[in-house]
Formats: sequence, structure tokens, C-alpha cells
Amino acid sequence: MCAAENRPASPPVEGTRLPVEIAPRTEPPGDLTGEQIDAALPPEEPRPSLMDKVMRGLMQDTVRMAGAIGDVRPGTCETVVPDRGEERAQRCTVTYEGLDVVWDVRFTRIDGGLWTTAEYQVKPVTGVLTARKVYQSAGWNYDELSARRCDRMPELIPVEGVGKPTRYQCQIRIHECVDEKGWRFWWENSSVSVDENGNVDFVVRKP
Repeated sequence: MCAAENRPASPPVEGTRLPVEIAPRTEPPGDLTGEQIDAALPPEEPRPSLMDKVMRGLMQDTVRMAGAIGDVRPGTCETVVPDRGEERAQRCTVTYEGLDVVWDVRFTRIDGGLWTTAEYQVKPVTGVLTARKVYQSAGWNYDELSARRCDRMPELIPVEGVGKPTRYQCQIRIHECVDEKGWRFWWENSSVSVDENGNVDFVVRKP
């Protein structure tokens, strides 16, 4: 019979256990403040253009995605500036610790004045993560019954595309009641990636 009081505290678990034990975390991943991120960026232009502002926002988003202060530098965009009133998308690149991170920038409204304001949305095309950010994300909303573990990861993890698995994995301990056989426990592995908002994403690996 499967009752909570009969659930073993240290059960045998099917599957291979990954090496890094993840500590529980009650706060969302990413504990950098806006002031810390701004301080890590190159000095702002005295009279920034529209694209200067876009690039600065992308640098902020890149540091936030990585989850750690690092050497971040502006890159280039496909065009200098969209035409007045034009709705279009272009790709821009930011460099973080020597890795290029590509963003899709979609302009929806351009101010016809001095090209200094616009409405636009950004989404990552590629990404960069740090081991610290991945471990924080794995431990968030930690369920004591669902222990979590991860690969031992390098400090910097490039992500080739949104939702595209990297070579690194985390896992969660799953349990279920199997009728008269009692409780069954196994490790469910997922690959580390990023989602369209630049957050750490765990893509479940199918057997």
C-alpha cells in the first residue's frame, strides 16, 4: 500500500545520479540588482541614439540571462536604424565574456523626431548561461521529496538556440505509487537550455 507514512526516506532510485546536489532555493533565480547590472556595462553615451538605447538594453538582458556579472560589450546590428514608421525585425549581437549572444529586435513604432524613442520587443536567438544561474534555477521551488541534481558544469555555457538542448543536464527525483508493489522512485533527466524570455529552461529528455 502507498501511504505517506510508508514512503521511505532514503529509497533506491532507478537511473544514474548526477554528481552535483542542488540546494533548495525559495527565491527566484537571478539575484542581480539593476544597479549592479548597470555598473557592469560600458559608460552610456551622453546623447544616446535609438540604437544606442537598444544595445544597452540588450547588454542588460544578456547579463540578466547569464545571471552573473561579466565582461559585456556592445556588438552590431544588421541595420543602423529602421526607417520612420517602419515595422521590422533585425538581429543584434552582444558579447559576453567573449561569446556572441544574438538577439531578435522587432520594432513596432518609431518616433519620427530624432530617432530616440520607439516601441520594440526583444527575444534571444542564442544564449549564454553560467553554472551559478543554472543551479539557482534548478533549486527554485524545491520540493523536498523531489531531490534535484545536475551535471558539473563549466562557468560559462553557450546555448546555440532557444529551446535547443545543451550538452548539460539536471534531474529531478520522481516518485509514484505502483499499487501493491509500493513506491517507485526514478531520476528524470532534462537538458539545460534557455526559453524565449532568456530564462533557464529544462527540456525533458525522452527515453
